[in-house]
Parts: sequence; C-alpha cells; structure tokens
Amino acid sequence: MFLKGKSFIRNKAVYLVTALFLRKILLYSAFRGLTLFVKRQPLYFQEIINTLFKPVISVYKHPFNESIVDEKFVSNQYYFNNIIFGLSKNYTYNKTRRRGRLKRRIMKRLVKVNNVLD
Repeated sequence: MFLKGKSFIRNKAVYLVTALFLRKILLYSAFRGLTLFVKRQPLYFQEIINTLFKPVISVYKHPFNESIVDEKFVSNQYYFNNIIFGLSKNYTYNKTRRRGRLKRRIMKRLVKVNNVLD
C-alpha cells in the first residue's frame, strides 16, 4: 500500500489508516498512561485523535491468538495523561524590525573594518 507515490502517502486516508494501526498497537500492548508529544502543527489532528479512541467497525483476527475480535465489546485500556505541544505556530503576526539602507551600510563597514564574521 505504501509503495505508491508521494501524493498518495500524503493523502488523508493514509493518515487515518496509520492511526488505526497505531490504535491496534496501543490496544494490544501493555501501555496504560501515555504522554503525547505533538511537534509543530499536525495535519488532521482532530481526526487522528478521534480514530485512536473510536472502535473499529470491522471484525478482524487477533494479532497474537487465532480468535476473532469485534471492538464493540473491547474497551480501551490506554489513555493519555498529558498532551504536550512543542514548536507550536504563533496565531498573531509578530513584526520583525527592519533595517534601512544606511544602517546596513554602516554595519557592512563595521564588519569590514573589524573583520568580524557574522
């Protein structure tokens, strides 16, 4: 499925299928209290979180046993203690200070005279 082009891999359906796979890993592992660290601004974040906590509709084989699993009757044993957002985007416009032509010219001369590398 993942041998297709880059445009297919960046599709919303692939993100949700990957989240379903992560859900199955968390469901059958021994992890209980987890910390979710989110870097930058994720694509489809709300949909991914919803798929992590919503049961799968289809019936599938248990990965370790040969029994059939219907997730309507299986509860989540995992939960997130903390959700940490790192490198988040600013929602306001922060103006950066601009330098005029004269200021750039003076700085250039100072660097040239003092042989200071920037």
